[in-house]
Amino acid sequence: MPKSTTTPIQYKVYFTPRTGLNTYGSEIEVSANIISTSKMKKSIDAADYDIGIFYYGDVKLKVDNYDGKFSYEYDSRTLFPYGRDLAKVRITYNDTNGESSVFNGLIDDKASKINFEKEEISLVCPSNDSVLRTVRVAADTIGNGSTAQD
Repeated sequence: MPKSTTTPIQYKVYFTPRTGLNTYGSEIEVSANIISTSKMKKSIDAADYDIGIFYYGDVKLKVDNYDGKFSYEYDSRTLFPYGRDLAKVRITYNDTNGESSVFNGLIDDKASKINFEKEEISLVCPSNDSVLRTVRVAADTIGNGSTAQD
């Protein structure tokens, strides 16, 4: 039986570390250090006023930290001079049409777990969809006849 000529989808993972309080450095591909990822799911948020809107859930990344790239900011080998927290995460896949962005999010360092024996770090990355929610305004602050522009 001939082998299949289809190529598997290849994912790439990129981090953009913070270099200051509100500044980011250059994007760095870290795909070679990724051990595993959780499934990326897009689901419907069925809360009031959000029916039918799709949101990505959190992605969990397990990374190999044998070389100290993903250590805390006080380690001179780290990619994160200002800490891992709130570093940007982008996951793409290569298909026949080229590279497509799939997931955009941030690292939540409070949810990170470090396994010193295996030199692995598990990172939880909430998507931008779940981080950036719509602003809620108290009902009495909008007067009758106000437009969205107001």
